[in-house]
Amino acid sequence: MNWEAIGAIGDMIGGIAVLVTLAYLAIQVRQNTNSVRGAAEMESGRMRMDWHAIPAQDPDLGEIWEKAMLDPKSISWQELGRFRWFIASYFFMLESSWFQYKRGLLDDSGWIPLERAMLGLLSNQSVSDWWDAEGSPYSVNFRNYVKKLRQTNTESDWRYQSHMEVHKKSI
Repeated sequence: MNWEAIGAIGDMIGGIAVLVTLAYLAIQVRQNTNSVRGAAEMESGRMRMDWHAIPAQDPDLGEIWEKAMLDPKSISWQELGRFRWFIASYFFMLESSWFQYKRGLLDDSGWIPLERAMLGLLSNQSVSDWWDAEGSPYSVNFRNYVKKLRQTNTESDWRYQSHMEVHKKSI
């Protein structure tokens, strides 16, 4: 019996076992990454859906939103406060989604539409005034990102359209 040959066969089998294990682990890591990304995309979508449902459940807030976006001088001090709290919640959602994007959990197709909407909102005087006055609750990194984005993207291809504008187009 040749012990060297048996040892070489054992080494070869061990090497193959290591390669199979590495391939299995790579597949598992890829599946886990896809699951985490899917959960992040789902959470981002759920946050947006929840935020958009608020004015549907609170018609007064929907009216405040319309007035603040289209004719900010027409809203009362109390309405302005409600508008600012509402827009602040949207920007907290954006910040959360931005962190997910920076970590690679949201891809461009998940983040870019949010970025466009954010730029469009920031082009509105009511939102711009709020951001410039109230940006401190957000992380320094997110505030710096928004600042740079506003400086480099002076025009947004997205703008807020009132429900009346959208309805007129569909008739």
